[in-house]
Amino acid sequence: MKNLFQVLLSSIKAKITPIWTKIKLFTNWNFLKTRVFTKIRQFFSNIFSIKPKNKNDYYTVGRWMIGKKLCLSIAIVLGLLGLYYLIFVNPPSFLIAKTDGIKTYKYNSIPLRFASGKVRIKAQSGYIAYEGDVDGGKVTGKGTLMNSEGIMVYTGDFAENKYNGNGTLFYDNGQLHYKGEFKDNIFNGKGSQYRENAIIEYEGDFLNGLRDGSGVLYDSTGNAVYTGHFSKDEIVYQDLLGINTGDVFKAYTGARDVYMNDDYIVTHLKDINAAFYGNLSSNTLSGEMPVEGLYVLQSSLRYNGKEYKNVYEAQEFLGEPEYEGNSYILLPEAVVIHLMNKQGFAFNGEPGGKYDYTFDDVIRVESFDEDYAVYLYTYVNEGIRYSFFCNDRSGDFYAYLIEKE
Repeated sequence: MKNLFQVLLSSIKAKITPIWTKIKLFTNWNFLKTRVFTKIRQFFSNIFSIKPKNKNDYYTVGRWMIGKKLCLSIAIVLGLLGLYYLIFVNPPSFLIAKTDGIKTYKYNSIPLRFASGKVRIKAQSGYIAYEGDVDGGKVTGKGTLMNSEGIMVYTGDFAENKYNGNGTLFYDNGQLHYKGEFKDNIFNGKGSQYRENAIIEYEGDFLNGLRDGSGVLYDSTGNAVYTGHFSKDEIVYQDLLGINTGDVFKAYTGARDVYMNDDYIVTHLKDINAAFYGNLSSNTLSGEMPVEGLYVLQSSLRYNGKEYKNVYEAQEFLGEPEYEGNSYILLPEAVVIHLMNKQGFAFNGEPGGKYDYTFDDVIRVESFDEDYAVYLYTYVNEGIRYSFFCNDRSGDFYAYLIEKE
């Protein structure tokens, strides 16, 4: 019985195996592709084999005889060209979705490459990512770019698929980020930059995406605090050297505190993180005095687009120091160290002293530790003296002073 069953099973298997083999063969993509392409090649080879064999293979037109296969070949070529034109170059309306009369394309569709005029473009996930002008399939003209949540990303001028011209850029939450001129997707020219709460931060010139040129800086409430020159996103602090205090306060209109004793007056310009000093002995008849030096209350120096957090790094452009060593402080340095310590920087302790805060923005410095010392590095570069205030010779600084040589 067992042998009979095995024989029956072998017979069934022998019948099914060839059928199953053919099914596998005819469902194999490589086989189908080869078979189909071979048939197509043979078809066109036969069609384009235009050598006539007898006069029945010709059409007679007057004195001319034209091969029938040649005519068929020409007709097929013209038909394929016409089909290509209809599908890819100028597809009929039923092949392209329209909303409000505007054609809608997928971002990677071939018809889009030939489109011109106003269109909508779908992103890979299906949402409308762009609505506006295209030229030869490229986003050129005026249009609006949106994210997957339907929030506007950018609206304005485009050229060659990039922001070029005047436009408005938005944060991910839809708040205004920048309004002005663009070049190849970056801020370039005149523009206004905004914080994420839509309050203006800066208005003026941009170059290669950075604040560069003349501009106005605003505080967190939208009030103008400084008008002047910027370079690589940084205030050109040198512009404040050598001018009278009256001119300083035309440029700087933000919050300030004044520290003074019998010899010096130090003004803290809170909104631009700087302080300048003047010598009371140089007071003029108008009550103004020239700015002799400006302290930048930052633990890094930005120069030509680079940031330096150590004097040894800054020697890349400053060269060797003019002076290096310990130095006792005067009132301006005592005030700067006092201010930096209040911001959480770790100078070697507080220079002591007595501060009279009777008035809100004018502080009388009754005394300070004149034996307090800092480690000082001084450099001269392009007519400007840089003095970096450090705890030790490691080169890490917490503030620096600029003066005209």
